Amino acid sequence: MSDNQDNKSPERLEWEAPSAQDLDETIRRLAMNGSTDQDICEYLIMDESNLSRKYGDMLVQVRAWRRIALREKQTAVALKGNAGVLTLLGKHELGQTTTPAPADDYWPEPQLGPKVG
Repeated sequence: MSDNQDNKSPERLEWEAPSAQDLDETIRRLAMNGSTDQDICEYLIMDESNLSRKYGDMLVQVRAWRRIALREKQTAVALKGNAGVLTLLGKHELGQTTTPAPADDYWPEPQLGPKVG
């Protein structure tokens, strides 16, 4: 047996249920960090139906705040000229693609007069 192994069992983790106010803040923090309902329930040892019933409205609101905050940061980075973020936003928000648009065969090129000067 190596020096860093021993016969002791791993320490038992003690878990104490948070107070109602701490629970609200913990759920809000986890949702703002992108945790799923399943992640939150597993972390807090809570049933998903209870989470949904008691905190469903708060989760919807916090996740909306998260999406808005991420969009604000992406937009700020894009407006500073970050090409990657500009490309991402162009594709997702403006429907832009990296493939050229097909030639429009339905409309002939306009007949322009000769250029003068």
